[in-house]
Amino acid sequence: MQGRRSARETLRVSETLRVWGPLLLILAAYLATALAWCAILPLWQGTDEAAHLGLMQYIAETGSLPGAEQRYRSDEIVLAGELSDTARL
Repeated sequence: MQGRRSARETLRVSETLRVWGPLLLILAAYLATALAWCAILPLWQGTDEAAHLGLMQYIAETGSLPGAEQRYRSDEIVLAGELSDTARL
């Protein structure tokens, strides 16, 4: 009977599921959460996405950190907000 697995093959499959099963479950939960965030949040309206991008762009363009009171807004973020009509949010 070729359709039946041997005890060794069954044990190997069981071990594989025991090791990878929890990891796959965590990965599936992460993907579901990420997709929910993508569906719920408007473009550039994440918790502090615009601030992070603005800071990184400032550092890339100037090679230094902004001052404590200085805030930098990326022109691209402003334009994307205006074009997608999320700037009013």
